[in-house]
Amino acid sequence: MFTKKHDITKFSFLLITTITFTILFLSCDEEEDISPSDFTVTVRDINSGSPVSDAQIIVDGETIGNTGSEGEIEFVKIPGEYEIEIYHDNFEFFVEMVEFPSKSGYPRVTLQLTPRPPKLDIDEKQLDFGDKKEALGITITNTGGGILDWEITENYSWLEVNKSSGELEGNASETLNVEIDR
Repeated sequence: MFTKKHDITKFSFLLITTITFTILFLSCDEEEDISPSDFTVTVRDINSGSPVSDAQIIVDGETIGNTGSEGEIEFVKIPGEYEIEIYHDNFEFFVEMVEFPSKSGYPRVTLQLTPRPPKLDIDEKQLDFGDKKEALGITITNTGGGILDWEITENYSWLEVNKSSGELEGNASETLNVEIDR
């Protein structure tokens, strides 16, 4: 048989257990919303601030695609920190850890690329006209980035080049005609 004292103890135990469970249940954090979200990366030239189009974007080893004419690309990822790699022929390789959304809460980040310096390459280091040739071509190329300003100085009256100066954008080439007066 139960006594009043035993019933009160049993009731107190149940009440304390229920209150403790309720407090624990209510104090548990709700799960964060970790559903995928749209994020935007904007790529700009660090010197001019101009958008960089056709830059290849890789996020944590996965190729996302290339930036459009406004230097932007959108993709869907779960919020978090990601390694962003950017490749472009006219700019230095870029890699940085980026948090989405950004610390300001926006799902957009702007990254700035440093242009590669221009670099001159000439396909023919010397021209051999032989006994009969009067004209040969040489191709000059800017194998770097940026704009290459070039100039050819003619030191001999019997040598003529069809163009004496110009500009080449990154990875652009131009073929020049070199003639000799026999």
